[in-house]
Order: sequence, then structure tokens, then C-alpha cells
Amino acid sequence: MYILFCGGGTAGHVEPALAIADLCKRRMPSLGIRFIGRAGGAENRRIEEAGYPLTTITISGLQRRLSLRQVRTVWQTLRCIQAVKRQLKADPPALVVGTGGYVCFPVIYAASSLGIPTVLHESNATPGLTVRMLSRRVDTLLVNLPLTDKRLSKGTRIERVGMPVRSDIASISRAQARRSLGLKDGEQLIVSFGGSLGAERINDVCLRLMASISEKHPSIHHIHGCGKRYYEALARSYPHFCTEGARCRIYPYLDQMPTLLRAADLVICRSGAATVAEVCAAAAPTIFIPSPHVTEDHQYKNAKYLADAGACRLLREDDLTQEALEKTVRQILGDGALRARMRKVIHTFYDPMTDERIYRALLPHLSTNSAQK
Repeated sequence: MYILFCGGGTAGHVEPALAIADLCKRRMPSLGIRFIGRAGGAENRRIEEAGYPLTTITISGLQRRLSLRQVRTVWQTLRCIQAVKRQLKADPPALVVGTGGYVCFPVIYAASSLGIPTVLHESNATPGLTVRMLSRRVDTLLVNLPLTDKRLSKGTRIERVGMPVRSDIASISRAQARRSLGLKDGEQLIVSFGGSLGAERINDVCLRLMASISEKHPSIHHIHGCGKRYYEALARSYPHFCTEGARCRIYPYLDQMPTLLRAADLVICRSGAATVAEVCAAAAPTIFIPSPHVTEDHQYKNAKYLADAGACRLLREDDLTQEALEKTVRQILGDGALRARMRKVIHTFYDPMTDERIYRALLPHLSTNSAQK
């Protein structure tokens, strides 16, 4: 017996799927776990690193306007549905779990049409297009925030469970994380990134921040994840930030994210739901810079929810200046009491009961005998 997971387009869809997969594997060690991802997707790296079997389908996201590309995408999606149906008929899973992104659509649609139980998790306050299209087809829709269910059809079975995060984020202590990175007492760590794919504006302001503040203060370490597609160009422009052992380093991808978040004195990042949940679990003082290029500005809504409670600082990209960022960074790094308050408040948004609620929501769809093993 196995569960099939799907979710992709960005790491923001894959990370919750991995967190739920890890949860299921801990609770039911004999349970098989498999993934379907997007062919060529950079996010597939995380699935492969986790050691789960992965198959891929060729699929593209729908556009907001009618075009020849849109027609091709619809045709491609219909072909994917048929291909997935054949796969599921040959080896049906006990359950299909989706975590958003356009790769979910053909998989969840095919499974539901075959009578295979389906569960979908929506991370953001504003449901994505895929979730809205599938909400009436799935057996259960799990949501992260209480605002989400107001935007979905009344006939949908909805359970609010919160946002799943990797267990290693909450389990490692700050002291352990700092020791593993070789940080000494009195040294501070800034961790910045623009998501799994990188973000040009965040790269620009954070590399300037490195040059203006981090590099000039021996007690500050700064690690920045710029995204694979930007790394070569930035390495040519900032070769001294690519030197092994340097206090200020840029990487194409941050592999030790749980350790980095727990050790950080300040995190600068986007505010996708997965990232927000991880910094809450890590109790990390954070400056959120929401992406302005997402559906219904949902990253801003994710961050505003925390900022209104004093859990973080929020800088909109459209209004972002280097001066404003550097002023906020200096304020947070220079005030230990402020950082302590931010840690305390942001950690209140981490819900340790999320795993239990998700597990209980999935359990009815699995056989009783397997669940008791």
C-alpha cells in the first residue's frame, strides 16, 4: 500500500508535500510513499534528496488570457489526465495527496475519476487556481488559514489543519544549529533568499546589503541563496562572495535550511506559506519582502497576518529602497531585546498540533489494518 503525492511548480508546493510524506512515514513505517512531479522541475531535487521515488509528467500552468499557448496547455493537460489514469489503474494507491501547483490538476482529477480517495492541502490565504478547480472533486480539502474557506464552494469538505513543516526545523535547538555552523558567541548570522528559484530584486538588495553592512562588520556572517539561474552572473560580479570559508557567501541553493533558520539572528525572504511556516517554527526574526507577482497578492496577505501581530517586519517590493532595508536590518541586529520579542511572537504562530490534525484527516482514507501497524 502506498500514498501518491503531487505538488509542484515551486518548492513552496513541494515542501508541504515532503513534510506530510515524512509524517506518514514516521507514523506508518511500512507505508509506501511515491511522488509525481513536473518534468524538468527544479523543485524535484528536494524529492530526490529525501529519497522518495519520483515519476514526472510534462505539464504547464494555465495562463490568464486566451492564446495559442493556452490551447496547447489544455490539450497537454487532457493527455496527462489519460496518462495518469493508465498509471493509477495499473498500480492504484490507497490515497492521493496534493499540495497545490498545476502538476496537481491532472493527478487529482484522474484519481478522483477512478474513485481513488483524494486529499488536497491549500497553504495560502487565497486559494490558487488549481485548488479552486479541484475543490469540489476531492474527498477532503485541508487548509492552513481560517480565511481560506470563505473563498471556496460551500459543498467542499474543509478541515483547517495548519501548515506542515519539516520536523527537523522544530527539533534542532538554536545552540546546536549555531555550533554546527561554527558560529561563536557574539557573532551574528543573516540568512537571505528569494525562494527556490531565486528573485532578482531580493538578490539585488541583499548583495548590496552584504557589501554595505555585512562585509564591513567582522562579527556578522551573511549567507544568501540566489537561485541557480542567477548564480553564475552573480559569481562573476561578486567573486569574493563565492570564496570557501568567507563570512559572506552566496549559494545557488541553501541545502541546510533548517539549521540556517534556527541559527539566524535575522532572515530576509519572500512570504510564501511554506517559508512563513518554517520561520515561525524556527522562531527566526524575519523581514518579509512579498513577491508582487503572485495571484491576488497572497504573499503580502500571508506576511501582513504576522506583521499586524508584531511578529515580523514587512517591506513591500514596490516600495522597497536600499535605505529602508538597511535601516530595518540595523534596527533588528542592534537590539537584542527586539529580536527576543520577535522570536517569541513569531513562534506563537507555529502550531505543534498540525501534524496530528493532518494525520487524523488522512487516516480514514487508509485501511484500518495498515494504520494500526
